[in-house]
Amino acid sequence: MQPTAPADRERTEQSLTLSVMPSVASSWLLPRLPGFVSAHPEIDLSVHSSVDLVDFDREAIDAAMRFGPGSWPGVHIDPLFDEWLLPVASPVLLARFPDRDPDELAGLPLLRDPSDRWTDWFARFGGSPPRRYVASFSDTETLQRAAIEGIGVALGRMTMAQPMIDHGRLVALSPRPMRADFSHYLVYPPRLERHPALVAFRAWLLDAAAAYARTTAQPMKLPRATRARARRRS
Repeated sequence: MQPTAPADRERTEQSLTLSVMPSVASSWLLPRLPGFVSAHPEIDLSVHSSVDLVDFDREAIDAAMRFGPGSWPGVHIDPLFDEWLLPVASPVLLARFPDRDPDELAGLPLLRDPSDRWTDWFARFGGSPPRRYVASFSDTETLQRAAIEGIGVALGRMTMAQPMIDHGRLVALSPRPMRADFSHYLVYPPRLERHPALVAFRAWLLDAAAAYARTTAQPMKLPRATRARARRRS
């Protein structure tokens, strides 16, 4: 059997096919993408949403945005930005606990995240994990949806949770984020390093990622009501 030829035989200099995890595509990339499209109307961009690792030798994919350890073999890897975790809950849920201590999660129903980082959170910031989580979820998108619906408090990824915080659908319960185990990267095969469309997208993406990283380095601003309760306790 002959080996499969690389999938770039029909690639043009002004085309770019990008693989992105659905959660990153919807919450982080798409809100920023109009800037790239406006700056580069000549580039034919195709975005494929997938959580699967890409086989660049067999798939018609030029580059991928991935969340992971940053140690994939055989590809060029550009670090983009770290991921941060923060407890978030819906306003509906918090309304059921009007007298809660703003610095404590005790007494609130917690949702177990896929990587079970609550233990690390409590070890770092104090407190103890609950004896029982109200529900467990195997993926972060469903976990965040459960938080939005008021089922419990999620230890959410900020790339996904921040838009919901900005729109008032979630509330940050602490100004102190915790770094996730994994980070975000752009990966692509070395043979495409000088592909014109990829060169343009990479330059734009690195700038957008750097701007985002600067904002996530700032302390979170808690809601006004939470700050007021904290002042009354001091």
